[in-house]
Amino acid sequence: MANKLTSKEDRFCTLVAVEGLSQRQAYRRAYTSHASDRAADVSASRLANKAKIRLRLEELRAIVISPAIADRDERLRMWSDMARDNDLKPIDRLRASELLAKAEGDFIQRVETAGITATVALSEYSTEDLRLMLAYMREGRSI
Repeated sequence: MANKLTSKEDRFCTLVAVEGLSQRQAYRRAYTSHASDRAADVSASRLANKAKIRLRLEELRAIVISPAIADRDERLRMWSDMARDNDLKPIDRLRASELLAKAEGDFIQRVETAGITATVALSEYSTEDLRLMLAYMREGRSI
């Protein structure tokens, strides 16, 4: 089977994705290499660019990161449960409700820059669009 990783390749992937080592460090440990930094970087980069290595790194990262990070649905459920929990302080229930509303895009943000005021739903614009608008406003130009 051509797509099977060698023990050294698998060790490299584990060191990078699970233990958080740099590619250089992982290469040196997995292959017990004493090469110069430049040579180790080149070899590690070539190794990391192999399709089977990239797939294994993605797989390992998903396993490690996924359980640690609350996804959108999990956060929405948590905030909903907190907002409905009569045992919590009212301020905590209100904060959960606010976070839930922000996540759902229920708020409209008022933006004032360089004397120009606009009411916009910020969620409708990309980060790049917002940066561009801000740059134009700083220059005193209208959009």
